[in-house]
Amino acid sequence: MPEHFYFLFFGFFLNNTSEAGLTRYIIENMHEGNTVIDIGANCGFYTLLTSKLVGENGRVHAFEPTEQIFRLLQKSTRNLSNTTVNQKALLDYSGTSHFYADDSYSVANSIERSLDTQAKFEVETQTLDEYCVENNVVPDFIKIDAEGSELKILQGSTRILGQCEPIIAMELLRDAEDQGQEAVELFLKMRYSAFRIENDGTLSLVSIETLRDESIFDGEGFVNLIFKKELV
Repeated sequence: MPEHFYFLFFGFFLNNTSEAGLTRYIIENMHEGNTVIDIGANCGFYTLLTSKLVGENGRVHAFEPTEQIFRLLQKSTRNLSNTTVNQKALLDYSGTSHFYADDSYSVANSIERSLDTQAKFEVETQTLDEYCVENNVVPDFIKIDAEGSELKILQGSTRILGQCEPIIAMELLRDAEDQGQEAVELFLKMRYSAFRIENDGTLSLVSIETLRDESIFDGEGFVNLIFKKELV
């Protein structure tokens, strides 16, 4: 697919085969007219990619809470008529929350304070369920990269997960204490199956035993997984 070479190149440029694999998966599986939600959009790599893939009849809704990064996201998407960007954090409640970042306001911002986070700022929060009702959104695909907030995002998305049954791409962190495992258990309870994304973008089914064991990380600090509703 020559028109998507740009995105593949930068997927590999990230020097991270799991990101390149996710990029390939998205290219092969997003279609004209799809609706995508990009949670933790950063500067907009996946937002731009999915915007191109879903076309004029599709929609992309991107979320990035950090003001400095959100400005870059706004700039990179300003000419995309099928894309809506939101400076808010999706969590398990609507209101406000403190977020933490390092001094440079890097991509590693989180609602969880760590030794490396020295700056604190307040952001608007909303549940994904509420956002989708307000904006009449029926997602086909959701990408979540939220630096340890995945569980809270999912807890605010149970209606969408149950009714719309979207495909979920989620980054699972090894050092997210018990929250990563609780997020996995939520998926299992809702009868979603988990798949590892291979470097070529294909999927390999992950057993429940492996999901509940640290071997899923293969020595890495994180792993990108795809969750899909089980066929009845």
